Amino acid sequence: MGYNQKALHYCGTHTQRFLQKNCKNCGQGMCFECLKNHESFCPECIIELDLGRFSKNQVKEVMWMAISGIIGILLFFGYQFLFNASFSIAPTDYWYLLLSWVLGISIFGTYYLLRDSEIYKDFQKLPLVGFKLTILYPILVTLSTVPFFYFLYHLLSILWKSVSKKNI
Repeated sequence: MGYNQKALHYCGTHTQRFLQKNCKNCGQGMCFECLKNHESFCPECIIELDLGRFSKNQVKEVMWMAISGIIGILLFFGYQFLFNASFSIAPTDYWYLLLSWVLGISIFGTYYLLRDSEIYKDFQKLPLVGFKLTILYPILVTLSTVPFFYFLYHLLSILWKSVSKKNI
């Protein structure tokens, strides 16, 4: 099979994988692995067009973290209604409202941060203390609010990329 025929059937980046779609910019073939990064552009065009690294999965992560933050706020209002029998919020309760939103986001954010973490997988293999560390580590990560800042970073980056694309 010649080069031109092979280009019609195989991915331009991963030459052993079959073509699934063509790049909208250059027409190069893309396989499923390339489509994970961006649904319309090949890896070379992503760099050339400065589209960033935000895939559909990362946008989905931000969406789920935002939903979990909203659930945290709803739990706060449920708690307020259950124990105070009203939806009125005292000025001192705004901090609790903010905390419930941040913790709601941090719970899903912890999952997204730790799902591919090698350290977390190594904790599970430790004898005697591995199980305890496996439980304690996500709790500490959640309470550190690092996942909240992970959410903010991704949210602002996605917004910046979408605004900068519209200005082009």
